[in-house]
Amino acid sequence: MNQVQKIYLSSLSIPNEQAFKQLFEKTQSNRIAIIPNAGDVYPKEKSLPYVEALCVRLKSMGFEPIILDLLEYKDRRDDLKKTLRNFQGVWIMGGNTFYLNWAIQQSSFHKLIIELIKNGLVYGGESAGAVIAGRTLHGIENIDDSNLAPEVIWDGLGLVDYGIIPHWGNEKYIEVLDKCAIDMAQYATVKTLGDSDYILTS
Repeated sequence: MNQVQKIYLSSLSIPNEQAFKQLFEKTQSNRIAIIPNAGDVYPKEKSLPYVEALCVRLKSMGFEPIILDLLEYKDRRDDLKKTLRNFQGVWIMGGNTFYLNWAIQQSSFHKLIIELIKNGLVYGGESAGAVIAGRTLHGIENIDDSNLAPEVIWDGLGLVDYGIIPHWGNEKYIEVLDKCAIDMAQYATVKTLGDSDYILTS
């Protein structure tokens, strides 16, 4: 069993393509599951261009991106596990972190991902996809509307041993980012990510 966890977390897209590509072993499979559920709360015309742009970028990097809707696997844990084994990596997109966490729980993704990563699956995530990899969502309610989730779940996946605040320094969120950090710090060590930053574990 491969005990090395390969994780790439960013605030916005893939700031360092080479670092991301190096997480993947040179095998025949180059499939990446794109999980866009954090964007489900927004109109398609707003979220779809981001999904399409990511797919174009990953294809230019030599990957085969395939959209994976976690809600299609509601109460189908074994089917999701079987499906994820066909991929070399997953990329969880940005959007509403609380809705994403609800979708993750509905599909039991949270019960599968740690084992899959230990067996070599690469986890990539941006914005909400990075936040969810941390220990807690506390503090994120200052930038994401928790009311958009059918159920609010505060625990993250715990793939890294701290909480993550994305878009640090971004003028759009500048007034609430400090409050995010203060509130999150009551529950976990805080790591901030600027829009050109990334976290790499391998």
